[in-house]
Amino acid sequence: MNEKELLAYYKRTGAVETLGKLYTPYMSLLYGVCFKYLQDRDRSQDAVMQIFEQLIEKLRVHEVDNFKSWLYVYARNYCLMELRKNKHKFVDIEE
Repeated sequence: MNEKELLAYYKRTGAVETLGKLYTPYMSLLYGVCFKYLQDRDRSQDAVMQIFEQLIEKLRVHEVDNFKSWLYVYARNYCLMELRKNKHKFVDIEE
C-alpha cells in the first residue's frame, strides 16, 4: 500500500500498526526537526514519541494529502509550542 492508501485505511480502522508503517520511515527526519528546535537529545526523543501518540487521534480527523509535509509542519508546530510553554517556566531574576 502507498501512503494515501495507508492513511485511508488507518482513518477507517484506527489500526495503530498501520500508523506505525506510516510513521517509522520518518522518525529520523522528525528527530532532526525536533532537535533543530529543542536543542536537546532527550527532549527531542520524547517529542518524537509524543508526536506519534498525538497522531493516533489527529490522523483520524484531519484530511492529509501529503503525509511527509503534514508531519513536518506538525512536528515543527509541536516543538514551537513546547518552547513557548517552557519559556514561561524561566523567569529572569533581574525582572
